[in-house]
Amino acid sequence: MTYGANTALEVRNTLGQLVYRADIGVRQGTHTINTPLEAGIYFVQIANGNALSMPVKVFKQ
Repeated sequence: MTYGANTALEVRNTLGQLVYRADIGVRQGTHTINTPLEAGIYFVQIANGNALSMPVKVFKQ
C-alpha cells in the first residue's frame, strides 16, 4: 500500500464500529491514540482512499 495525504489510522471494535480515526498523511513512526477506549479487543487498519491494510488485532487492558 502506498501512503499519501489521504491516509488515516482507523480503530474498530469487535462489532465493526469505527471508534477512532486520525488523519496521519505520509507521517511515519509511532502514533499514540489519545482517546479513552474501554478494555477489549480492537482492530487497527490504515486506510488510504478505498484501500485498507490488513487489520491488526489489539487487546486493551
